[in-house]
Amino acid sequence: MIAKKCANFKNRFIWRKGINMYINIKKRIFEAMVAVLIFTIMTSTPGIGPDAEAGSKNLAKSDLVITGETPVHPGYPRLFDNIGRIDRLTAGEAVIDDSLYRISHSATYHVPGPHNVSGSRFKPGDIVGCLISADGEIESIWLISRNGR
Repeated sequence: MIAKKCANFKNRFIWRKGINMYINIKKRIFEAMVAVLIFTIMTSTPGIGPDAEAGSKNLAKSDLVITGETPVHPGYPRLFDNIGRIDRLTAGEAVIDDSLYRISHSATYHVPGPHNVSGSRFKPGDIVGCLISADGEIESIWLISRNGR
């Protein structure tokens, strides 16, 4: 009888130890998944992570500060994915502050006022704000100032 009780206790102890190990493994897997999720968000979201300082360097080049509280011009977004000076602009790509970007085939171009305009209205030296898709393509370009003025 005592041997049976000891065996029963031993089985319960082993069972509990196995459950605790299973719970610890699940916790570690969950922690690893959270770490991967945070890393993915930090590396894929513009303005967050190791490249966040690059945006502030672009702002310093143009001497323009945008706080996000009010739009630069009426009807403009409050925040842009990138702000910089146009070096070169063609139908399929743009170089802004020495960085090359692809332009979406459905990209829109905006100047202060109520209507979209043609991309030909933008010239090298203009300071623009860009909205960039998850694919890294420019979806829209917004004129902030002409030739840095």
